[in-house]
Amino acid sequence: METIQKLVTKNLITVQIGEKMTRAADLMRRSRIRHLPVLDELGRLVGILSDRDVNRAIKTLNAGVTEGSYAFDDAHLVQHFMSWPVKAVSSQDTVGFVASQMIDEKISSFIVFDDASMAPTGIITTEDLLRYLLRLVDKESVPLDVSVRSVFEFLAVPTFE
Repeated sequence: METIQKLVTKNLITVQIGEKMTRAADLMRRSRIRHLPVLDELGRLVGILSDRDVNRAIKTLNAGVTEGSYAFDDAHLVQHFMSWPVKAVSSQDTVGFVASQMIDEKISSFIVFDDASMAPTGIITTEDLLRYLLRLVDKESVPLDVSVRSVFEFLAVPTFE
């Protein structure tokens, strides 16, 4: 099975651990991304801020506020809302392994590390895996027209008409 090496998003957009949540949320929105790796003062990877973390922070801090109107103040920093420890996989792991890990751990991204240098080389997300799936479906020209009847026929379960 194919490794994830070719599927990895390599140009990581990152945020500093002490950055204000307002700036981090705005960076995610402007960049149209859902995951921000978080770096410490020395540039080491220490966490990840996901759109789920941002939404959880909004709900926690703005309980009772109408939808669409929320605010972080200057005291709300990335370090207070990021997820850690960082979940990671090897660039040599297979697509199947990574997909099953995402399902098992109920997460939507992994930081990808190079085996030789042990340095982060990118990120892989559920969106990357879905793009891979679409390429496979297009390559195989597999029809996706599945009817309830065909499912029942496949399972050899009698239909009730």
